[in-house]
Amino acid sequence: MSEIDLVIEGATVATDYGVLHATVCVAGGICHSLLDASQPAPAAARHIDAAGLLLIPGGIDCHTHFWEPGWFTHREDFYHGSMSCAAGGVTTTLEHPLSIPPVADEASFELKKTVASSKSVVDFGLWGALLPGNVDQLATLKGLGAVAFKGFMLDAGADYPWVDDGALLDGMREAARIDAIVGVHAESDALTHHATERVKAAGRTDGRSIADGRPPFSELEAIHRAILLAKESGARLHIVHMSVPEGAELIAEARAAGVRVTSETCGHYLLLNTGTLDELGAYAKCKPPLRDEASRQRLWETVLSGGIDFMASDHSPYSREEKDQGLWEAPWGLPGAQTLLPILISEGVIARQWDLVDFVKFSSTNAARLFGIYPRKGTVMVGSDADFTLIDLDASWTVDAGDLHSKQPWSPLEGRTLQGRIVSTIRRGEVIYDGSRILAAPGSGQFVRPA
Repeated sequence: MSEIDLVIEGATVATDYGVLHATVCVAGGICHSLLDASQPAPAAARHIDAAGLLLIPGGIDCHTHFWEPGWFTHREDFYHGSMSCAAGGVTTTLEHPLSIPPVADEASFELKKTVASSKSVVDFGLWGALLPGNVDQLATLKGLGAVAFKGFMLDAGADYPWVDDGALLDGMREAARIDAIVGVHAESDALTHHATERVKAAGRTDGRSIADGRPPFSELEAIHRAILLAKESGARLHIVHMSVPEGAELIAEARAAGVRVTSETCGHYLLLNTGTLDELGAYAKCKPPLRDEASRQRLWETVLSGGIDFMASDHSPYSREEKDQGLWEAPWGLPGAQTLLPILISEGVIARQWDLVDFVKFSSTNAARLFGIYPRKGTVMVGSDADFTLIDLDASWTVDAGDLHSKQPWSPLEGRTLQGRIVSTIRRGEVIYDGSRILAAPGSGQFVRPA
């Protein structure tokens, strides 16, 4: 028998295949064995008494922006961003290609991988970019380990131009050929521009004008159009940061017709609403925008019924100086990696009595399966990586800027009290967060690629 490095005793262990009362044994960073809780625990270098705690597979945040490499690392970098993940119970993140240069070819992919490998404290995978003109690079990027390819259905700036329908269809056809996933930011460029210009012409500067300039229909139209292109091409489609529950209805219909399409939603859409825009203005400004309270409640119903596949933070911090430029001038994006899983625990597991197996699938397993890293990640199973999050469901905590690990330590949740508290994050058998401190060294996270 291999020497046991770590034994975790006393926890309720929630997995994608059931809820257990088990002793978890780790050797060499791998889940070595699961013993009945009534059995004596084996000798180990370290024991953790987890009596009264919930143990789940480490969270997988499939959508973060760490702005590195490039000129915007004052906003976030892999070290601080990955610390935010660790403090939020996330052991693996799949980072999106918003850095400069875009992750559009072999050189840019290897550059980002090198930077991340030297700084990340959690394990990480990388998305590639789908841009006009780089379709011939997708196979190379997939071979290097890109988990999927991100395309914007609206203008996202000079370095990430709008992928129009023709370029998106070409990209999807190539993705279908190599069996890759295309993820899209689904908002209509034309419809959002039209609505926003009307709102601005009316002289509005109230926070809710942000949402009125990007109405739900502009997102639904883009989701529907992306589904049609996926059906035509045979590609695997993923809708990122979906904010509208009606999008899940379009996806369910498409799946019934044989289209391979999945979706994610974010913690801020499940906790905040347009009233938060009224209160915080640019500090609650994101794309797609926060929706009204009725939509937020329906989004929760959709998540609990399995209509959305998994979680994402869309962690995209900006400095206070950038956010203070004015409502329309401030950039679009929010921090969220550290508060994503806590929102699901507080609002889902505790407030809505979310089934623990379904919660684990949403917070970890489903993303691991889609992106080809299961069962290494996303489960508590003999032979899987020993990635665990320990949660005290009886504790609570208040979001405070002083406790945030991002390079931009602010949050639209500041001052809110969340029920349930992450007391330990364990990555490959190593405690990387102890409830208050990050214990892992920069660069200790490993690159993860699809099997």
